[in-house]
Amino acid sequence: MDVTLINSFQYGYETINVLETFREDLCYIGEYDSEYTEKVNKNGAKEHKFRIAPTDMCVIVNGHVYFADARNYSISCLSPSGSVSTVISTDPLGLGGICQSMDGGLLVTLMDKESNPYKLVSHSRRLVKHITLTDDVIHEYEYQEDGQTRLFTMPGHLTQNSNSDICVVNETCGSCIGELVIMSSSDHLKSVYHGQDLTKNFAPSDVVCDFLCNILVTDPLNDQIHLLSSEGEFLKFLLTENEVYGPYSLSLYKSTLWKKKTKEREAQLEKELLELEQNRTDNNANEPSHAKRALKVKSYQKFKTFNRKKQIVNGEMENYEANFTI
Repeated sequence: MDVTLINSFQYGYETINVLETFREDLCYIGEYDSEYTEKVNKNGAKEHKFRIAPTDMCVIVNGHVYFADARNYSISCLSPSGSVSTVISTDPLGLGGICQSMDGGLLVTLMDKESNPYKLVSHSRRLVKHITLTDDVIHEYEYQEDGQTRLFTMPGHLTQNSNSDICVVNETCGSCIGELVIMSSSDHLKSVYHGQDLTKNFAPSDVVCDFLCNILVTDPLNDQIHLLSSEGEFLKFLLTENEVYGPYSLSLYKSTLWKKKTKEREAQLEKELLELEQNRTDNNANEPSHAKRALKVKSYQKFKTFNRKKQIVNGEMENYEANFTI
């Protein structure tokens, strides 16, 4: 797959913390440390503003938007009419990521509030939970098949592949070392991906899957986006350090990749919007509806400090055109 820049627009002054596309021309954007999330079109026009500050979000089939509210240990819902309400409490467990499940309901990553999150003890809770929209538990993913070996240290963003596998970003030692855990929906651990051709630690931050079941993983420390097979085998780098700076988060909707670019006095952060055209044979012409997400990239903020002050100027959204070969 190749990408070509087609347009860009300016947005905001801070790092984008939430970026979720739900149509080819619309997305939700939330800046770091802001109390608001905005609906923005691909030309940068702000259509609506909501008083909610999620750490992750997903748009489900009926048009409702579910937010992971880590500050309040809860899941909130934005209805198509624009009203926001808290629908599920996760207390005493904290929230990481959230996505829609193919089987209905939501998949969320949860963790306890230990003072040292990377030192697990017998009562530690680190899991993926499949719940209904009314908080009934369908399934919990916490241990491997032996019932004793943990699947996760600090689970974060996650997605469900078209083949029903669940892919979870897992921090293993602080925010600078991690892995991608790929497991079946029946609790079987299929593979764990630890990166490829690394110059720095592998610390994946987000994951999405395309309609061919390929897996895309962000690698902000190495300035790369990894493209994996459905089994977690490395295929290629979708973007590398010459094309992307600190990619942080992704969201796939049909063929659109969003990426934000933040300018600083000494360092440049990029988040680009890519338009992807998928070349399909007749047999592959109808991609499944649950694969229709947008591919977004949220940059991992890196900056130099001058007199102990961050020198941030502004942000720019870019959009690219690309081709998938099937």
